[in-house]
Amino acid sequence: MIRIKLRLQKSDRNLQSYTDYCHKNESRAFAKTIGLSAYRSLDGLTASEIEVIYNKTVTKEKTWWLYKGIIPPSSFEDISFNRQGIFTTYSFYRNGREEFKKDGFVSLNKDSLDGLARLLPPVHAFDQVKAFCFCTDPSMKRHFHIRGGGIHVALSLDEISLLHGSAPENLASVIKWAESHREELIESWEEAVNVYYVYYPDKNTT
Repeated sequence: MIRIKLRLQKSDRNLQSYTDYCHKNESRAFAKTIGLSAYRSLDGLTASEIEVIYNKTVTKEKTWWLYKGIIPPSSFEDISFNRQGIFTTYSFYRNGREEFKKDGFVSLNKDSLDGLARLLPPVHAFDQVKAFCFCTDPSMKRHFHIRGGGIHVALSLDEISLLHGSAPENLASVIKWAESHREELIESWEEAVNVYYVYYPDKNTT
C-alpha cells in the first residue's frame, strides 16, 4: 500500500472525501473494508471474521481524499510505502521493482538505471527514470521502454532504435547506454515473456 501526501487547497472543487463518495456510491461497509485492507490481507476471511477485525482495528479511510483531475508534480510532498504496518519513504528499487515485475514490467537493476538517470535526470522530486520490458505478444518485435526524466519512449532491442515516443535531445547518448546494457535488456525481455505465459499459459506452445 502506498501513501501519498499532497498539498492542495481545501477549496479545490476537484477534491472529494473518500468516505462521502463511498456512502453515496457503494455499500455501507465498502469504505471500512478498503480501509482495513490497507493494514492486512482480507483474502479467505469470512464476513464474521472480518467483522471481528473491524472492531479491533482503527483505520484511516476518513482521512482519504479523491481528486477528479490531474495533480501537478509540484503538489506532491511525500510518497511512503506500507510494509507490515510501518510507512517508510518509497523507493522504486526497494519497494516497487519486484511488485512491478509480478505484473510483467521487468526493470533493469539499480546500477544500470543509475547510469540512465545521469542522462535523463528527474523533472520533479519523485521522478525515477526506469528502463523496462513488457510483453503483450511474444511474437512481437523485441523492445523496451524508458519512462521518466520527462520522456516515455519505446526502443527496438534488435538494432536499438526509436519505435514510439518523442526522442530526447540526447537520444544518441541514450542509445549508447542501451547498447552497453543490451545483454541485460534482452534478459529482461525474456523474463517479461515468461511472465506473459504465467498469465496466458494456454498460449505457450513451446
